[in-house]
Amino acid sequence: MKSRILPLLALVPLVFTACGQKRKAAGLMDDPRTHTERGKQYYDAGELDRADQEFTLALELDKKYAPAIAGQAMVLASRGEFDKAIDRADKAIVKNDKLPDGWMAKGWAITLKNRGAKDEDWVDDAERMFSKALDRDEKSGETWYRLGMCRQWGLKFREAGDAFRKVLEINGSYTEKANEAWARIQKIERSAPGTRVGRKIALVDSITRADAAALFIAELELDRILGRTRGAAVDTTFQAPAVPTVDTVKVVKAAIAKDIEGNWARNFIEDAVGLGIRGLQVYPDRTFHPNEAVRRAEFAFLAEDALIAALGDKTLATKYIGSTSRFSDVAGGSPYYNAICNAVDKNIMDGNADGSFGAMKPVSGADALLTIRLIKELRK
Repeated sequence: MKSRILPLLALVPLVFTACGQKRKAAGLMDDPRTHTERGKQYYDAGELDRADQEFTLALELDKKYAPAIAGQAMVLASRGEFDKAIDRADKAIVKNDKLPDGWMAKGWAITLKNRGAKDEDWVDDAERMFSKALDRDEKSGETWYRLGMCRQWGLKFREAGDAFRKVLEINGSYTEKANEAWARIQKIERSAPGTRVGRKIALVDSITRADAAALFIAELELDRILGRTRGAAVDTTFQAPAVPTVDTVKVVKAAIAKDIEGNWARNFIEDAVGLGIRGLQVYPDRTFHPNEAVRRAEFAFLAEDALIAALGDKTLATKYIGSTSRFSDVAGGSPYYNAICNAVDKNIMDGNADGSFGAMKPVSGADALLTIRLIKELRK
């Protein structure tokens, strides 16, 4: 009998381990809260695997620790596993509904799941979750920040600004992020996008050629302006000289681009191409490259047509050609130089304090919209 019992007793520790026996802390900093806070830092830095590792370490010490379960829900949501994320957030709420973490994670999962949807009905559902989180801790900077992002993606810019300002009042760990987000909201509100297309593009960090076409047609209504001032039959081809700081290609006007089929901005692109807007032409191989990022030099170039039309001053097209460059990163012989000078002198774009223009940097949606807004004001 003894010989049978002893082997069975030897298996008991393994059974408890398999059933999820609590891991013993290996040091003073090896606790659920420390691992969860570190996991949040990794999450905000976009390091999802490392964040997940920290949340797992926290739960090995305490499998009921709601903030770590909520952290896992956020990781799942960022990976696109939205249903699992919401289930995980619900589990965090069940474990401890007195804490804000589970409610916030559920609101965040709803936000990430619906961001970019055609309608914004989802915002109310997400806001209810964030509201429950704030009922439990009204000074949670993280909750206010994520609520602000939710409202921003729901195109509720003024309300988003209110949430970001709340983070700044609390002055916690999300202050820097909230300050950057609030600055963008202020720029968007100043640019006052009048169309839904404009409001959605306002949130883009780097606009594409498709975005630019949509903004100039939908927001500025450049087709109407140019139709009245010069019509569409304008030769806008150019031969780019060798410029070390700004790469260019020769483009030709064409009626149809073969790579825009199925693109959300196809009609806007066709309208822009039909007008011969410089910087938004079809390339020699009849492609448009709708998803190609627009750089600041290129944006100034395509904005020049709008400036000339808005002011009715065709002399702007050659005003600075042949002059010595005033920008350290744009050669005087660049095909973009004249347009850049016009943009800066007419205050629709800014140069940098160090004497550069930032020619090769991307253009955000908010900056593009503000330029368009300033062009509109020049027309009045």
